[in-house]
Amino acid sequence: MSKLSKAERLKKVKQFVTTYKTKAKKEGLDVSEHVLRMGLKDYPKIPTGVMAVDQLLGGGLPGGKITTIAGPEQTAKGTLAARAVGYNQRNLDGVACWVDAENALDMHWLDKQGVNVDELLIVEKDTMENMLDKTLAIIREHLVDQVIIDSIGALLPRAEVESKKGEQRSLNDDTIGLLQRKMGQFLRLVCGPAAKTQTTIVMLGQIYQDINSYGGLELVKGGNAVKHFTHVRLMTRRGKKAESPTRKVDGKDVIAGFASYIKLGKTRQSGTQPEGSETSCPFVFDVGFDDIGFLINKAIAKGSITRNGAVFNFGEFKAQGMAKFRELVESDEKVLDALGKDVLQ
Repeated sequence: MSKLSKAERLKKVKQFVTTYKTKAKKEGLDVSEHVLRMGLKDYPKIPTGVMAVDQLLGGGLPGGKITTIAGPEQTAKGTLAARAVGYNQRNLDGVACWVDAENALDMHWLDKQGVNVDELLIVEKDTMENMLDKTLAIIREHLVDQVIIDSIGALLPRAEVESKKGEQRSLNDDTIGLLQRKMGQFLRLVCGPAAKTQTTIVMLGQIYQDINSYGGLELVKGGNAVKHFTHVRLMTRRGKKAESPTRKVDGKDVIAGFASYIKLGKTRQSGTQPEGSETSCPFVFDVGFDDIGFLINKAIAKGSITRNGAVFNFGEFKAQGMAKFRELVESDEKVLDALGKDVLQ
């Protein structure tokens, strides 16, 4: 049998796809679950609304994929996720679901991050199986554009609560590996529906140290499946005390937040900065991520903002002292736009 040319083989492949779909429809099968197609879909990038992170990711989180945000407690993982939800509700007409495994949602803080709480679908604290089954159903029905799982470590497998006979378990019962096995099963099940509906999944996770390793190897709850299925992994940390933003109180500088460091631990997305790249953004306790502070810090490091004594200069713009310069940036959109173009482009 003579080998067919490339053009002939491509023609036969397209005919095969068409025939398969026609046969599937006649047999009453859901064609969307039995798909063959030529070429790949172009998945969008979903902005987080945090300038530092969007610059690191080359535009935003991968649409239809899984992102993990991991780090110690109080390193702004939840706030970063909330900013992403709020930004997409306002700018992309997005609908989001928050899987609240930690039972720690604060309505007033979400509101500060721009989240319309009345339009946020919340899956409340329950067993791990029930929460993730609801999440799967929501994604399969394409009811939302974003799912936030807060957090992996707080998910509670049913077997940790009760035995097969329905009896309450005690702390003496071993349930080693349950969470990891269930997460592996969930990620295998959710990967396809998320891609088909282009639902962005963001999983928050605390890090812990592997007690069996020398030097304290840092791991994320959920097992190896979380690492394998994650398309982008962001690692969060707090910076040094000296890097913290301050404010004047009774004439004294008082710490008003911390320097938030975000590192790109893994990426399978094009357009991002190289794996291992890191960015930082001031985080103010009663506000959240300080985008203007990020722009100013970056412009100073770049040399775009210069200082002559107490006067700060940026092109034709100048102000006496950092507080006055910041007020200028906040009040004049022309200055803000010029600063953004200088830093982000």
